[in-house]
Amino acid sequence: MKKALFFPLIIFIAVQLNAVQYHTISGGATPNWSYTKGGVDCNCADPVLGVDSIFIHHSITASGNSRTYNPGSYLYVDDGGVVTISANNASRTIESEIVVAEGGEINAPNGFTITIENTGSFILNAGGLFEFGQNGTFVNRGNLFLDGQIIGCVNAEIHFEGISSVVINGTLSLCNNAVITNETSIYGVGVITYKSGTFINSNGGNINGCESCDLTSPVNLGSIGASGEISNVTVRRKGVWNNGLPDATKHAVVLDTLLVTSNIESITLNVGSLGRVTIASGFSIETADSVTNSGVVTIENSASLIQTGSLSQNSGEGLFIVEKDGTQDIMKYNMWSSPTPGQNITEVFPLANLYDVFVFDATVQNWKYDFATLNPENETGTPYSFSASNLIANADGVMSDGVGYFVPGNNTSGTREFTSQAVNNGTIPTSVFAPGITSSNWSGTDWNLLGNPYPSNIGASSFLSHNSTQLVNVVHLWHNDSSAYLSYNDSDPLMLTSCQGFWVQANADATIEFTNAMRSHSSTSILRFGTPSAGEVYLKLKAADFIDRTRLYLSPLADDGLDNLFDASKMQNPNGTNFYSLIDSGEYVFQSVTPPSIVEDKRIPLAVEHHTDTTLSISADSVSAGSPYRFFLHDKKRSKVTELKKGVEVEFDYEQGSDQYRFELLVKLSDNEAPVEGVEEDLNPQLISSTGRFEILNSTPRRIKAARVYDLSGREVVLLQNIESGDVRQTPQLKSGIFIVRFEYDNGEIEAEKVYVK
Repeated sequence: MKKALFFPLIIFIAVQLNAVQYHTISGGATPNWSYTKGGVDCNCADPVLGVDSIFIHHSITASGNSRTYNPGSYLYVDDGGVVTISANNASRTIESEIVVAEGGEINAPNGFTITIENTGSFILNAGGLFEFGQNGTFVNRGNLFLDGQIIGCVNAEIHFEGISSVVINGTLSLCNNAVITNETSIYGVGVITYKSGTFINSNGGNINGCESCDLTSPVNLGSIGASGEISNVTVRRKGVWNNGLPDATKHAVVLDTLLVTSNIESITLNVGSLGRVTIASGFSIETADSVTNSGVVTIENSASLIQTGSLSQNSGEGLFIVEKDGTQDIMKYNMWSSPTPGQNITEVFPLANLYDVFVFDATVQNWKYDFATLNPENETGTPYSFSASNLIANADGVMSDGVGYFVPGNNTSGTREFTSQAVNNGTIPTSVFAPGITSSNWSGTDWNLLGNPYPSNIGASSFLSHNSTQLVNVVHLWHNDSSAYLSYNDSDPLMLTSCQGFWVQANADATIEFTNAMRSHSSTSILRFGTPSAGEVYLKLKAADFIDRTRLYLSPLADDGLDNLFDASKMQNPNGTNFYSLIDSGEYVFQSVTPPSIVEDKRIPLAVEHHTDTTLSISADSVSAGSPYRFFLHDKKRSKVTELKKGVEVEFDYEQGSDQYRFELLVKLSDNEAPVEGVEEDLNPQLISSTGRFEILNSTPRRIKAARVYDLSGREVVLLQNIESGDVRQTPQLKSGIFIVRFEYDNGEIEAEKVYVK
């Protein structure tokens, strides 16, 4: 459920102000006040500074030892307006906004303390003045915009705390024994002077991006920058960038509302406490270094916040909101991951049935749960009970960085929100496991469910290349629209969108890494098929409105057996329809072989699974442009060979179940003579060995009158008769060893083949 968030807005002009609006009609210590409406004097009582919204045009004296300017109040000291605070050791807490215009002035006595809270702003326009006496203290936790002048006397203390925004284009002048501590980013082109004392940057405090710059008085901000030039900073205030649009050569500072509808680059990004940055869907902000967020940054679906620096450190106590659209179908699942650290599962998926929120335990190759207690509750207050055996190790109810979660859709809203004071950044290590355990739920083993941990896309190719020794070179994505797994390797230009979970196979127990170098942006963030490179073919099995695919590689770097450079195990689709190639008895979605030659074609066994009797079809979904090879589908049952060209779709009747012997892909060099559809050449009976026996598939167009099986001593041990074209016959139980099979055809021809039984 998307929750509305309310943030206080500071009004810069009298549009709709709290309380009564006053102005002065005469000067002096006790002026007469009036509120005019339509030219009529209401003879209102004296205003209370800090409660009402007040416009000062003349001199007044403000009494009271302490006062809080509450949110919604407003003080505007105009040209000719002078506010004098009368009591020594007085204090003012600013939770609203004070503006001192050109020609306006505020004077405070000795021992005065002013604190700008995080909802407050103190704005001194050019020509505006704020002056306080000895032993004064100025604390900024909110927003200070100094285009005018601040003057402090002996023993003045200035504290710019870490969550504040400070822009100094004017002058901050202090007397002897000044103490200035800065924990935030000060921006601007102004000057800070002090006759004696200390000025310290701490806890990441900096001036225009410089932490270790010379702070000896006078400090000329205009000559300070991360690379020594003020041209490296641009500040957005009141809807305007003061130094042009951000780019890769500038630091960007946002002090008000910014909707990003075109891609932005910057060295760093600093969002003030009143800053509200929304990256619209399809667009990005890319920084070469850190992000300091004291406001709110919202990253919409298909938007990206990218950080490319390998050592960039983020800071600030603001809020990040990452939005991502998932399915609204409660019968379908998305594979999710968190772009924010410490994200509670029940906060992101508040209405989900927690029994349906799965995490994958790679150590045992099975589904489990990740909850902190044995009786968690979701937003509806529904209690749940999980046995300890069904929880992963160190289950805590928090989404782990770089880990994928299987979660059903939400029929109220498919948009999920990840909310935190931080986003994941930098190198993120994640453990993978290869226990060698086979599950009944899929082919292969050593599966791990991972997830993109960043608020931006990552390139699948970069991820696989970086972790090439730890992982098989393929990622598998669950695709709701087709209810199937889609597979990609490092030849595919695939973007793994933010919050995307995906499957990989591990080569061994290891630690893999996600890094900032993998991060990038796509305006669509849609998972898509890659463009095959030379020597590849995508094969497609179509069953009604369902499609499953497998890919073949032809490369001199390949091994005709199993190799990790190209070969990848098949992830079984849960609807029971699967299409894959075979290496020995292993099931593969990607397989590689060495290229065919003038004297040798390549034959790759293809397997089909379907749960009903129906009509299916196989075709070449795509073939690499300029491929020097021709591809043919051999239907052994029908003794039929068809060249797979564009637009060619081979239909066939299929009996329910799994058939690993009926089809093979025949690959020839284009210069080789191609087989004509339906010819008998090279069509031999297929011997399929299994434990303790073997099967004979008559893949020829002729009837086998007799198949005689001999052991190596020459003794006939099995006789199978009248095997029609396309039929399969199985031998009785045999001892392990090598046997010779003699085929006698109805036309009188005789052939013999060797078979090994385990």
